[in-house]
Amino acid sequence: MLFIVLGQIFFEKFTGRFPTDQVLLMGKRLWQKQLADLSDEQIERGIDKCRDWKDDFAPDLSDFRALCISVPYHVNALPPPPVKQGRLISAKKSWEKLAANPRLDGNLKASINKILQRYETKHN
Repeated sequence: MLFIVLGQIFFEKFTGRFPTDQVLLMGKRLWQKQLADLSDEQIERGIDKCRDWKDDFAPDLSDFRALCISVPYHVNALPPPPVKQGRLISAKKSWEKLAANPRLDGNLKASINKILQRYETKHN
């Protein structure tokens, strides 16, 4: 099933790696073995991230595994800044600079903006 989905996302970029039925079978076995310890949720996360994949090539097994085990954005949010006032201001500026990055993913940018809003609410 995974190979069908990845084939539909990447077409020849993925399916071209398995030119014969024997190579396809060997590839499926290897992927199954290497991904066996991952949960269905992690596999789904990897598939979802493949839809945003920007490389010229489809992800290989190690790329796909990394996509699966990467931490979701909402879990990956940084902890609140330190309590000392001087450091709070410095940390706030760092968050603002990060949020202004045009290459930042929309979900992560939204999480950072929520953190900045909480800071404003708490310290104003």
